[in-house]
Parts: sequence; C-alpha cells; structure tokens
Amino acid sequence: MITKSFFIRLLSGFLIIILVMMFFYLLSTNYMKSEYKESIITYNQDHLENTMEKYEEMFTYIQNILMGLYAKQSVQTLNKDLRSLPPDSANISSLNVLIVMDDLNQEVQAHSQLYLESIYLVLDHPSAVIAPGGTSEASMLFNKYALFDDQTGSVWQDWFDQSFVLKVAPSHYRDTQTLAVVVKNKHIPDFYFIAFIHAAHAYQHLYGQSSDQQFKMETENSILYQTGGSDNKEVLNKEDSYLFHIEGTRTGITYSSRIPNTAVEKPISQMNWVLLWIVLGSVAISLALSTWVSLSIHAPIKRMLSFVSGNRTQPVSSGIREFQHIYNHLHNLVQKSRETDRFISESESLLKYYAYGNQLRAVSPDDSRSNAYHFKDNPFIVVLFKLHFRNPMQTNLRMTSNKVSICEFIRSSLDKRQPDTLTFQMDQEHIVSLLFTKNPPLETERGYLNELMQALDLHADYFLTTIGISATYKHSSDLLKAYEQTKSLVSQRTLGESVQFFTKKMKKNVLWINPVQEQFLMNYVTYHKRDDALSWIKQQLTRMESQESSIEQIIDFTRLVMRKLKSCLPQARWEDELFTSFERSIPYCFTYDEFVRLLEQLLEEVLAHLNPVQEIQHQDRTVQQVIHYMHENYKEDISLESISQQYNISKSYFSTLFKENTGNNFKDYLNRIRVDQAKLMLRTTELKIREITERVGYSDPTPFIRIFKKYVGTTPTEYRDIHFESNVSDSISKLD
Repeated sequence: MITKSFFIRLLSGFLIIILVMMFFYLLSTNYMKSEYKESIITYNQDHLENTMEKYEEMFTYIQNILMGLYAKQSVQTLNKDLRSLPPDSANISSLNVLIVMDDLNQEVQAHSQLYLESIYLVLDHPSAVIAPGGTSEASMLFNKYALFDDQTGSVWQDWFDQSFVLKVAPSHYRDTQTLAVVVKNKHIPDFYFIAFIHAAHAYQHLYGQSSDQQFKMETENSILYQTGGSDNKEVLNKEDSYLFHIEGTRTGITYSSRIPNTAVEKPISQMNWVLLWIVLGSVAISLALSTWVSLSIHAPIKRMLSFVSGNRTQPVSSGIREFQHIYNHLHNLVQKSRETDRFISESESLLKYYAYGNQLRAVSPDDSRSNAYHFKDNPFIVVLFKLHFRNPMQTNLRMTSNKVSICEFIRSSLDKRQPDTLTFQMDQEHIVSLLFTKNPPLETERGYLNELMQALDLHADYFLTTIGISATYKHSSDLLKAYEQTKSLVSQRTLGESVQFFTKKMKKNVLWINPVQEQFLMNYVTYHKRDDALSWIKQQLTRMESQESSIEQIIDFTRLVMRKLKSCLPQARWEDELFTSFERSIPYCFTYDEFVRLLEQLLEEVLAHLNPVQEIQHQDRTVQQVIHYMHENYKEDISLESISQQYNISKSYFSTLFKENTGNNFKDYLNRIRVDQAKLMLRTTELKIREITERVGYSDPTPFIRIFKKYVGTTPTEYRDIHFESNVSDSISKLD
C-alpha cells in the first residue's frame, strides 16, 4: 500500500528521480553515439541513391523527348531534304527549318521542369545547327555559345562517327555550366539532338543537401558536374570524410558525395550536451518538487477557505488524507448552498430570455412579471444573422437542416466574449443577438463579431451569412425598432459568397431597363441569336454588379428576363412546370456566375422550343435583298438614304424594318461587313492600311481605324501583327 506520509514521499521521490535520470543519461549516451551515427550514414546512402534515380529518370525522360522529335513531321521532312541534296549543297528548305525551330522551342518551353536551356539539332552535311533561336554554322555556334569541357577539336563532329544512343557530356551554354544530353538515332545518321540542362538548377532540385557536402557526377573520361565547380580537382579523402558513390543504372554515370566527419560527429556532440542539460534540469526539478510538496500543506487549506467563501467554484482535492477528510464535510454543505443559488439564477435568466424574445416578436405577454425586465439607460445593439442556405440537392442535407445547431453555435460564441448576450432563433433564416454594450456599434462589431464572421465563412459551402448591426439604443421599448432596422440592413446583401455585414442603410440604386433594351432581348431570342442574347444578359448583370446592386434587385431582374423569355414562346408549346422549376432555383443564386448559369440554362430551353427557321420565315424579302446587295457592294458608297431611294422605301420605315428583321441598325450591320473584309485582307495580304481602307468602302483611314478598334478591340496594325499568315517570308534562314 502506498504511504501518505509526507516525509517518506518527499525523500523517496527525490532519490528515485535522481537515480532514473542518471541511469538514462549513461544509457542514452552510449546508445545514441552508435545508433545516431548509423542513421546519418544510412540516410546519406539512401539520399545519394534517390538522387541517382532522379537524375537517371530525368536523362531517360529527355532521351524520350529527343527520340520523339525524330518522329516529328518537320524533322522527317528535313531528313528527306538532306538526303535529296547534292553532297556539296548547303540549301535546306527555309520554311521547314522555321517549323523545326518552332518545334524545338515548344519542347523547351513545354518541359521547363527539366531545367532545359536549349535543344540543338546538329547536321552533318551541311555542318550546321538548328536551335530554337535560329540556325548557324556548327563550328561558330559551338565555339561561341555551346562549349564542351575537357575536349579538343570538334567533339560534336566526332560524335557522328561514334556508336551510341545516349551520351552525357559536360558543357557550357551561354556562360552557364550545363549537362549536354546527346541522343542519336542509328536509323537517321545525318543528324542528332543535344539538350542542354542547367546543371546548378538540376542539382538544387534533385540533390538539395547542405553546402558543407560535396556532390560529383563523372564518367570514365570526364567530370560532368561537381559542386566545387568544373575547375575543382580536389580528391575525396577517406580519412576526413565519409564517401558515398553509386553508378547509374541507365547511363553508367558515377554519382559521388562527400560528407565531412564534422557533419556526422557534430549532431552526436550536440545530443550529448542535450542529455547533460536534461540531467541538470532533472536535479532542478527534484529540488522544485521538494519545495512544492512542502507547500502542499498550505495550499489545500487556502483552497478550502476560498471554496467556502465562494471565490472558488471548482471542487478541491488533496493527496493528504487528513485534508481530504476535512474537505469532504465542507464540500457537502457548500454544494447544497450553491445548487440553491444556481436554481434561482437560472430561473431569472429564463424569464429574461422569454421577456425579450416576446418583445422582438411583437408579442404582448400575459405574464405581468415580464414587465420587471423593462429597462432604460442600458445601451444595447441588435445583431441579426440572416442565413442563406444552399440548394439542398447540392449540399449536405443534414447540415443545412440543422438550423438549431447554428443558433447554438452563435449563442455560445458570443457568450464567451460577453455573458449578458441573448440569442434568439426568430425563424429558419433569422437569428437575433441582443448585446448590451457601452461601445459604439462598429467597435462592438469588431470586438465581438470578427472571429464569429470568420467561423461562419468556413461554412460557405452550406450556407451564406448576412449580418445587420443596429444603432445603439437605450430603452427596452426600442427592441422591436432595432430589430426592424437590422432586417432592412440585411436586405442590402450584394453578390458574393463571403460573410457580409451592414451597419447603415446604403443608397439604393434605381435599376431601370427601358423598353428598347427589352426589345433587343426579344429580337435576339426570336431570331435565335443565342450569343447576342446571352451577351445582353451578362452585360446587364455586370452593370448591376458594378453598381453593387442588392441580390433582391438582381432577383427582380432575373424574373423580368424569365417573363420576357416565356413571352417568346407560344403558350401551347410550353409547360409551366419548367419555368416553375427555374423559379425555385432563384433563391439559391448568390454570385454573378450562378445567375448567369441559371439564365443561360433557361435561354437554352427556350431556344430549344423555338423553330430554328423562324428567323428566315419572318425576315422580310426586301431586307434579304438589301443584305445580299450589301455583301456584294460593300466597297461602294452605301448609305441608308441611297438604299431607301433604290428600293423606293421611306428611310424611317426601312430603318425600322431592317432593325426588326436583323436585330441591328443599318449602319452597324454595314460596318461589321466591312470590318470582316478588312480582317481578311490584313491576315492574307501585305496591302497598306490606306489601301485596305479604300477597298472596304472608307475614304479616310482615321474613322476606319476607330470603327475597326470598336468592333475588334485592336487597331488594324495590332491585328495584322497577331494574325498575319505570310510574315514568315522575312525570317528565312541564312542557309538559303
């Protein structure tokens, strides 16, 4: 049986701790020296082997890329050109060279994760190199931009006579130390590929050890790369270092690393010091423990006095038998008193909760005792949390339906910061909190609600939250007024998925869509112009979003569009259930994309029920003739007046007729035809801008450039620079 004698506990505990710590120190010191050293050596061996595998995989992957280039159509065409050339000829198809250059450049850009600097295609006859940046004579390019280490003569030329598939050689590319990966295809001996890899970047990502370790890659003939630089000839010494080396399974490259003795011995020395400090700390803890045990006589007495006086609410316990016996008797007496006080306090809180809740709901209680909870000169604010739940078919049903748990979460979060807070579940979407405060509303919101807003924001996949914060009131009769104010504030929610809060009423923008704009939409739908109709919808939503319109206003706009779309259909051909289904989806839209997606789906349904040939059937024959004439004679001086005279029609009547049939006014339609023809000339000819201006029917380039930019978004010169199809003729290689 464990004794409760104070003296025996103190002495035994002190001796046991000292003995255990000394034994642990001696055992750990001997054990860690051998085990820790072995783990470091094993780690470095495994690390070097892992590095070798990464390098080998990289070289193999680059080999596959370069082998894949042999199969490119441009390379095969180049091979045919080389074979068909006379022995002393230096001509190669310039256009095909440009395509090969583009293929090389695409491979370099597509595989930047392989640390590629460039890819060369080296030709035997003629002696030339094709690179992503251009072509040149092989001797000039290799002597100036791509140099091979420890090699004499034209090593790149000797490789044509050697038999290999993959070779890795040390090199410098544009003053950067690189690894040259050479890949040959024995079936195509007239050229081969070289990929230059940035050696330092590859080392940093594939090896990545500390700077006190040396890494080297070498073959039988040369050092490919080492961390000391290509000029460092230091021999790895076994007497002061740990040596690790392994040979590549695919390339035969030898990978070596040198770990100084200090890198292994230093952690062990540090561990010994740590253990020593542990022992010293154990002695200090033992002394502190004896002091603590001595104080344990005084502490229980002090805690019991505090418990009896009511300053301490948690039960008191002690390991000393006599103190525990005294406490048990005191605890029974104090506990009964506290239970009585707690019952009275809970009853008071419950009555206050129902009294304020009835006032917020505008209910007049029959219980006259609720009048006792009226107050004045006690500042308060009302915070309304409006919950916008996601579509239950797309979210966790259990989460969205458990609205009571959300109310409890808000209540508990606010109670931690201010115990006097009262929180009410008004209905499924509204939760109200009553905060008594002496601070201004904004300061109160920052102090109590900031963390709560962040927590609610984490549940945006299930529901969104809008918070309204009332002004400060002082009398209980203003509870309902403050609540109505917050309801007005939360109705200002705008597009977005984050928590939004409002402290004041914002100026409401009047959103008005005139009948002309509505008619545009009707014409687009009637004539089956899906893209124009969708663009019109997006334009209106973008305008409302930029004006920070409330979601309620955007919902009104959405319903207006739905009514217009429905009116485009014959009633007999449409089922109201589908529009009802879309109507039910509106309350679950909270972002710009969600409203666009809803209206786009509805637009698709409406267009699917419209006759695709409706536009042709309703298009006036005169308008069809005019459109045909405009396409044939856009170069001429065409105007609304000349067309009206030619077809003997009133200008105003024809303008209206043209707009009703095409959805565009006459001038806009003609400008689009001319701009399309100008775009074609800019892409396929070298005509000057002034000549193109005259050929499409404009007399002055200035208005033509302005109109072109309006419809295309760029100037004619910028458009030609991007889309010109024949500008490769100015970039033919000097090999011609």
